[in-house]
Amino acid sequence: MYEASKSIKRVAMNLTTEQFKGYCLGMEIDWSFRASIKGEPSARATKKAIFWSGAFEAFKGGCNDSIS
Repeated sequence: MYEASKSIKRVAMNLTTEQFKGYCLGMEIDWSFRASIKGEPSARATKKAIFWSGAFEAFKGGCNDSIS
């Protein structure tokens, strides 16, 4: 999780808060879709969808709203 957190923080630093919110929502939708297309939900995909549902709140403090 540490490496993933580091990567997500880097993404947040290069996006505005609104852009990062959209990024997190897109990741949540993507992993939710992956979990649902398999006959039975994939535990890994379900865990990642749940993670991304809370990622915006957890990492939004690192966003850069000064970029245009």
